[in-house]
Amino acid sequence: MEEDIIHRIFASSPEDDDFLPKTVEDIFNDFTGRRSGFIRAFTTDAARFYSLCDPEIMNLCVYAHPNGTWEVNSPVEVLPPNLPQPVLGINFAIDGMQFHDWLSFVAVHSDCWLLSISSFFSANARLTRHDRNRLFDLINNLTTLSEVVTIHHAIQTLFQVMTRSAYYRR
Repeated sequence: MEEDIIHRIFASSPEDDDFLPKTVEDIFNDFTGRRSGFIRAFTTDAARFYSLCDPEIMNLCVYAHPNGTWEVNSPVEVLPPNLPQPVLGINFAIDGMQFHDWLSFVAVHSDCWLLSISSFFSANARLTRHDRNRLFDLINNLTTLSEVVTIHHAIQTLFQVMTRSAYYRR
């Protein structure tokens, strides 16, 4: 069971069980796939994501996969050495925070996990300084998950205000 979870989290290609990204392009594709999964969880699937974060269950984590999917699951008991651990306990603060604040909190920690996964793959691939800089530039040109959540919330709020004002003008 744990080996299956580890494989789902860290396998970067469904076609090859032992594939670890070894080039800047492979690592960046892994990053963008996982980022897409988080974006889906925090925007389109936000209500479902929230409902899966039961505060009664200990130490839930959110994982995003290279194929753009995501899951909420308990942490793996023992990760292989050097593998970055996702943030534990995303569900602890769920009762004491506003929904958007909680989602922003989880997004910030997910940003950190994405960067740590990319750093792990970079070190594993023994990228040169030039390649690491190129990877950083590619990643840095994307909006962070935290920014996506904030922008999405602002758009939703604006839409609600516009809808209400249109309703009252009738």
